[in-house]
Amino acid sequence: MPHFILECSPAIFRKHDPDMILRLVHETAMETNIFNPRDIKVRIRTDEHFLTGGEQEDYLHVFSWIMSGRTTQQKKTLSDAIVRALEPLYPGLRFIAMNVAEFDKDTYTNLRML
Repeated sequence: MPHFILECSPAIFRKHDPDMILRLVHETAMETNIFNPRDIKVRIRTDEHFLTGGEQEDYLHVFSWIMSGRTTQQKKTLSDAIVRALEPLYPGLRFIAMNVAEFDKDTYTNLRML
């Protein structure tokens, strides 16, 4: 925990290598000091078919899932930091965004918890 899932149009990788983007998101999340760096998971999903505002316009959206208990300010700090880190890689890209959703501590289970 946490999970960062980047969804993007295929053209995103014409400018930058996916591994570099993964590392950038990991490092930026780590620098917020909200998470244990060893717990941060980052992956990318590319959408072949998409419309953005009714057009085929490139985009990059980070969906994050974190364990409940963080403050609203911590979640906002995280979103701002990651969007700011990605923006210089794609000048002119109008659709760079992020949201933070939470896992419910009472219902979440992983193998280490069994």
